[in-house]
Amino acid sequence: MKKIKFKPRCKTCAFTAGTPANKDEITRLKAELCVIAYQPFFCHSNAVEDKIPEGKERLCAGWAESVAGKPYPPEWKRRIALESLKQVIAAEDGKELNAGAIITEMLCAP
Repeated sequence: MKKIKFKPRCKTCAFTAGTPANKDEITRLKAELCVIAYQPFFCHSNAVEDKIPEGKERLCAGWAESVAGKPYPPEWKRRIALESLKQVIAAEDGKELNAGAIITEMLCAP
């Protein structure tokens, strides 16, 4: 089997142990939820005031390595991870965490 060659990780990659981004619990949680959900996680090395400029998005090399070769998750698992990610982002923006939405997502599959 041919080994996939990835672009190198940036020096501040959230997937590299010991970096400030990796030590930040919220960033690490969002990164892991993106892996579980197969939701793209973008490199933050070119962020300005914690926002990635429009048109400058690049997939995180650490995220790409993390999802490579993994099977696509079952839809229920992906939906729970996406709802959890949504709630983490909302909480980060100062909104109240709605754990009930995560539970609803777990129990109310279409």
